Amino acid sequence: MNICLIFFSATNNTKTIGEVITREIEKNSRSVNLLLIDITPYSVRNQKVNLKQCEKFIFGFPVYGWRAPSVVREWLKTLEGKGRECAMFFTYGGINSGVVHYDTYQILEENGFKVLSSAEFIASHTYNLGGWNVLENRPNDEDFKIARQYAQSILKKFQESDLHSFQIKPHEYSDKTLKRIENNPKRMVNPPRWAAECDVCGLCDNLCPTNAIDAENQIINEEKCIRCFSCVLNCPESVLEVDDLTRLYKMALKVEHLLEKEINNRKSKIL
Repeated sequence: MNICLIFFSATNNTKTIGEVITREIEKNSRSVNLLLIDITPYSVRNQKVNLKQCEKFIFGFPVYGWRAPSVVREWLKTLEGKGRECAMFFTYGGINSGVVHYDTYQILEENGFKVLSSAEFIASHTYNLGGWNVLENRPNDEDFKIARQYAQSILKKFQESDLHSFQIKPHEYSDKTLKRIENNPKRMVNPPRWAAECDVCGLCDNLCPTNAIDAENQIINEEKCIRCFSCVLNCPESVLEVDDLTRLYKMALKVEHLLEKEINNRKSKIL
């Protein structure tokens, strides 16, 4: 059986969970060939990815504003499922996973995939790079344990021949509301900036998911930038930085009607 695990992971949280799932599947089945495909870089999504060899799929994405990143959703819409089975998983920083399960399920089903399962995993919040202190040590051993359990569940479903029934309850939010939530980072957070001159290694250019960076001229396209902070995390010279975002933390708690202890008590789970 050929399984493709396709992931988007700007700050490595989704990649980490994907690798745990991969190792567990390989450990439990010698008959599986598992291929990891990282679609985070713009250059990968901008070319035709050959998925003909894939019999089953596992899709792993972060949650940005209640949904998978818009660039991921647009890329998914170009795929042809042709009735092939798949599983999903998502990572998020403990605030709100929103409508990501149903939203992604709907895209995959409409494009001919058969979704068998979904899960969500708690991870360090991206805005910790801007001064937050949210779930800094996640994912942890407990999250990895659930990831291994999920891997075993996925493998069992992929190996069984009978049809599986898996549905996710639709949400009741309007497109207008979801667009507003998704646009909040762009409205409230400035793109990263150069705090010093750099050697122009080009790594940030190559890794940027949206082709928003001109490192040579130290320019980041504000409209293209999705505030994933991959460039900040991966800069070998640490010359890229973001604004102090600590003021947004209390605002996020208020908007989501959350207490800090509720976030700290979040658990990864299989749907």
